[in-house]
Amino acid sequence: MQDLCSDVKHFIDAHSDLQQPILIGHSMGARTAMRLALTDPDSVRAVVSIDAVPASYTHNHGNLFDTMNKLDLSAIQSREQAQRMMTQISDLSTRAFVGSNLVLINGKWQWRINKDVLEAYEHHIHNWDAPYGVVFPNKVLFIGGTRFSRLTTPEYLQSIPSVFPNHEIFYSVTASRLHPHQSLTQCNERCQPGNSTGSDKAEDEDEDEDDIYALLKTVLTPSNGSICRSG
Repeated sequence: MQDLCSDVKHFIDAHSDLQQPILIGHSMGARTAMRLALTDPDSVRAVVSIDAVPASYTHNHGNLFDTMNKLDLSAIQSREQAQRMMTQISDLSTRAFVGSNLVLINGKWQWRINKDVLEAYEHHIHNWDAPYGVVFPNKVLFIGGTRFSRLTTPEYLQSIPSVFPNHEIFYSVTASRLHPHQSLTQCNERCQPGNSTGSDKAEDEDEDEDDIYALLKTVLTPSNGSICRSG
């Protein structure tokens, strides 16, 4: 994680127009942005974290790695066929995500990622090793969904206020319109999978882009900084 932070900090320092930027990151990119904000707060004006929190994760992706290890790459004719063979994974969107890491090189299907290293060091990757007791006082916006989101796990959420007191959390119900919530209690009471009905979904998806821009404006006001995407 420290190496990733150093890379981002070096990039910022090398570009005079990115002084004290707003860092926007997803997953590991978001954790990198948050860690940099804590280790070098003067270099970051605000953070937008998508589906990531400042906590050591206790979940793992063992089922995904097991599926990837068992997949016979020599028998694959297409990425779609590979996804159909991933019977251990019940969620179709997760199958598609895993399948997106397959690439065809010289007529042979291979994994785009170094899955062996990722599997061996997943615990290390999930560890949150930011300095203890450090607080980032500027704005931090957390965005997550109600399905497969780090922002729906209570023990993860509890870590946010102590390091990012000036934060807001927004949830996307069934991956559609984003709804603001101010507390964990509100999340438990109001932000549950299935809150959006089928008839609402199309309208919500049409408004996704506007909603996201509206959320970013809460961080970008006053608009006198730069944006640097991490991850």
